Amino acid sequence: MEIRPHSKEWYDRLATQQEGYGSTTEHVRVGSWSGEVAYLELVREHLSHQMVVLDAGCGHGDVPIEFAPLCRNMIAYDRVEKFIEMARTNARQRGVENVTFICADTAASVNGGCVIFWRRTSP
Repeated sequence: MEIRPHSKEWYDRLATQQEGYGSTTEHVRVGSWSGEVAYLELVREHLSHQMVVLDAGCGHGDVPIEFAPLCRNMIAYDRVEKFIEMARTNARQRGVENVTFICADTAASVNGGCVIFWRRTSP
């Protein structure tokens, strides 16, 4: 069977071959400017302690763990169970308690493209 890049099989195999899923922009540079750094700074500027934030396709959880101190709660999901396990371990080791990691597949072929995360928060 041929494994196509960015297919479910590709991500599953990737999870067995490396520790986490690196960003597609982390090595993109124009001079001293980095796409990953610019993205993180832009998001960081818009976060507040009143927000509950969803990270879809969180990989091994570095971004939600980094942003968690800036939010009330983070909800993060990925379809690759190994990445979610790594994210939960990393959050525990770093003492981050306001992130919920969920293993979920939001592909239309699996569930019609509909996934609803509901979490009650106090007013």
